[in-house]
Amino acid sequence: MLAGELALLVGCTVGLIMIFNNSGVFQGTLGVGFGRTGGYLGPAPATVGPEYLLLRPATQGGDLVAPHAIGVHGLTLLAVPAVLLARTDRPPRQRLWITVSAAAAVVVALAVLLGHALRRLPLGELSASALVTLALCAVVLVWSWTRLRRPRR
Repeated sequence: MLAGELALLVGCTVGLIMIFNNSGVFQGTLGVGFGRTGGYLGPAPATVGPEYLLLRPATQGGDLVAPHAIGVHGLTLLAVPAVLLARTDRPPRQRLWITVSAAAAVVVALAVLLGHALRRLPLGELSASALVTLALCAVVLVWSWTRLRRPRR
């Protein structure tokens, strides 16, 4: 599925940025991790901030971990349900609608989080509209997964 491959490509690119900086926090530059020597090469604890259930709302820059995770797992988020959906007896048009809805949810969520991170803003500063968009993406994705069972007759 093209959307899953796109999400995977974006996730790998974000991972490469994280490697270049030795950090999951984007502060506007690339390659700063290569100039450090000795001991621990990652970001200072104050840069990262506290972590709550894999989310870090108070980074000193954009948090790349969430868009990286969605991107890397985007292929699985979309391909596995699409394969399972193909095994149901739902009409092809309905299967396509469910698959496109799930793909749109993953791509939009990835775009919102990545755009926020590249502006060097922590997750705690997501706007209300961005939070609503992410919530809608989650609802659509969960809805699409509930469609994997056989339709009622």
